[in-house]
Amino acid sequence: MTLDWQQIRVTEGDPGQTPCDCCAAITSLAEGELWGPVGWLAFYALRYSAGHRDSGVLFQSGTGNWTSESIADRLLFRATYDPASNGFTIIDMPADTGANATPLRRDQIIGTDFAPRAYAMLDAIFHRDSRLQGLLA
Repeated sequence: MTLDWQQIRVTEGDPGQTPCDCCAAITSLAEGELWGPVGWLAFYALRYSAGHRDSGVLFQSGTGNWTSESIADRLLFRATYDPASNGFTIIDMPADTGANATPLRRDQIIGTDFAPRAYAMLDAIFHRDSRLQGLLA
């Protein structure tokens, strides 16, 4: 069954702030969870700065079976949203995340059966996380 972003419910977690690495301006951090028709889908974290609108938003997500003891069942992926192109780009998740999970590279997502699911999750966050409203318009 194909998952559509409109089937996904977003539950927002607590926001945070940190100084920007390059200019010390406020960078916003946000997290949340995604829920589909049959239960939990993923957790996510966002990083963005209103002072750097041109640099977009960094999306990180963990999905799969996080109750499993197998690292192969727990997946991490990363994407950026570019306001200039009004679209997402899947990027490589760093191999050294420190998480007990499988970090996915771009080539492990694009062109696979997982790609539509990943984009549906990104679209749900983009459209439903209230902290992004106005920032990306």
